[in-house]
Amino acid sequence: MGWYDSWLFPAFFALLLAVGYLLVLFCGPVAGPLGQALAILWRHPRITFIFVGFAFSGALLREFLHAWWLWGERADASGDFAREWWTIFWQPPGLRDLWILIWQPVLQNSLAVFHCAITAFPLSTPLAVVFLCNAGGLCGEILRQTWRRFHLLGIPLCVFALAAAVAAVIKPFFLWPPEAAFDWPAFVALREAALWLAFGFEYGLGVFIQVGVALRALEWLRGMQFEEGRLGRATARRFVVLWPWWLAVFFMGSTLLHLPRLMGWGEDTFPWRDVGFAVIMLILAPLQAILIFHNLRFGKALASCGKFQRHHAGVLFWFVGLTMIHWILLESATAWLGVALGGSSNLFGALARVLVTIPSAALMAWMLCGWFCLFRKLDSDA
Repeated sequence: MGWYDSWLFPAFFALLLAVGYLLVLFCGPVAGPLGQALAILWRHPRITFIFVGFAFSGALLREFLHAWWLWGERADASGDFAREWWTIFWQPPGLRDLWILIWQPVLQNSLAVFHCAITAFPLSTPLAVVFLCNAGGLCGEILRQTWRRFHLLGIPLCVFALAAAVAAVIKPFFLWPPEAAFDWPAFVALREAALWLAFGFEYGLGVFIQVGVALRALEWLRGMQFEEGRLGRATARRFVVLWPWWLAVFFMGSTLLHLPRLMGWGEDTFPWRDVGFAVIMLILAPLQAILIFHNLRFGKALASCGKFQRHHAGVLFWFVGLTMIHWILLESATAWLGVALGGSSNLFGALARVLVTIPSAALMAWMLCGWFCLFRKLDSDA
């Protein structure tokens, strides 16, 4: 038996991968910003807790609804279903099946740091209630700053923000009834409009949190100290600067992702719309950070984005590649464990998919802080 038939070959291969990963991580141009990001998360652990809370609640709700749907589909065989639900399976997927499962999450998560790293639902519903109640004066501050920056154009923007918040509040009521019982055309149109507006609030909430993370990173890099109330007001002012970005990405995402579902267009074998959205986000990667840190008008920010891409394209692609390596490793382990434990057919696979959201959210928080630190470094060196 050759040495490659024993445990030595996979162990040696794993060692080479680990050494290569460490070299890429610590010897590349983004090593310093990623180290600074770890220091920021250590100083402000609430950032990680926020990301974990949003990711964990979303995964928990998704698995609960999936289990509810499975139970309803198999009501005639509930005894067999209950026994299967509590049975441990072990069916590891093949490499090709694993890649089919992970390539889209890897692409989306790797580029999410440049536009919106948080999936806000279901926590967006109670937070929409808090926003409409003007807790801490946040809603009033955003509306006031919107009027000051955009004047008459701020009126439809404020109306849109309030309507999106109301839609986020009532979204659970539209998701609960089965479609067969409420198949009236008026109800279907109202439901789709509410879900579309709720998506706008959820995306805006994710952008708002990213602005807060960016200001926390700026605070740490400059050695400043923000009070909680002052940070909230500063985040509201900077968030208003991102109004054009928020609307542009919202309507682009609606056109590419939500409109086809609304029109009933079938999905292609290859999801071109997801890939197209990811490519656009990669082209506009520095734009959100430029708007946050420089407070520019949208046209000037676009020009600065092109200049930044020309001067720092190599470092940016290095960061994207390193981010993808992390997500490939984590998503591979996540998908392999979830499928090996029975996929969606038992409790243990569902628990695995819920629990692995914790390291995924922590990784997203690290990469987001690392991106803001990297942008500040490149921007100050220019």
